[in-house]
Amino acid sequence: MKKIMFTALALILISPAAHAESVYERVIKSSTLKCGYISYPPAMIIDPNTGEKSGIFYDFMNEVGKRLSLKVEWVQESGWGTFINDLKSDRFDMMCSTIWTNSARAREADHTTPLYYSAISAWTKSGNDSFDETLDILNNPEYSIATIDGETAATIALTNFPKAKIFSLPEMTSVADMALSVSTGKADITFLENYVAQGFLKNNPGSLKLVGDALRVYGNALYIKKGEHDLRLMINDVIEELLNSTLLPELFDKYEVPENSYFMPAKAYGQGN
Repeated sequence: MKKIMFTALALILISPAAHAESVYERVIKSSTLKCGYISYPPAMIIDPNTGEKSGIFYDFMNEVGKRLSLKVEWVQESGWGTFINDLKSDRFDMMCSTIWTNSARAREADHTTPLYYSAISAWTKSGNDSFDETLDILNNPEYSIATIDGETAATIALTNFPKAKIFSLPEMTSVADMALSVSTGKADITFLENYVAQGFLKNNPGSLKLVGDALRVYGNALYIKKGEHDLRLMINDVIEELLNSTLLPELFDKYEVPENSYFMPAKAYGQGN
């Protein structure tokens, strides 16, 4: 009897741990993809009165769900500095608003194939000629940079201009508020992608001035929990399929994205000889 009990105990001790369900398995089992999102027009637009969602990647992800026979649920709004922790704690399966890819985020989460690219440039108040000759002088405590906690402008400021003062805005602040901070003189400069700057200028003509060439070019990608290889492969296959369609150009037209605001990836194919 003791021998039998010992054998059973040994089998329990040496048996492998129970298989932890992956995000991919959870998505397939439930036929549901739970999406996090960040309010950031035109990728994700949230009506302040009704809460109704729209935007390029609201439509894009609904098409992804359709092609994969998955229901897309928009379960939680997140932020630039918190979405990785939200992925780790399974608050949602994927960040379905596009996020700029960078090395710091690569340590903590995985991203899909970029869907398009954004050029990030420096913008100052119209009439300010302080930076006309060189932007290098910005690396001085005499000048201030408008940023949002966890957003890419903060990363550029820390990396390129660590001596400058930071005019920091809370994480959930609209990116357009960085432009407003500069146009009203609260900060000397900020870093914006072309779409945001052009949209702000459309509503506030003559308020901002472009300084120099682009400081960064970032891929706009969707993020998933680190190590979710199967989910990443599945989503990448659909992205490739949609990039080889006319969907994104049609969505850019639908949401009135100005020309040259974004740059599409090069096609993986060409006409043979």
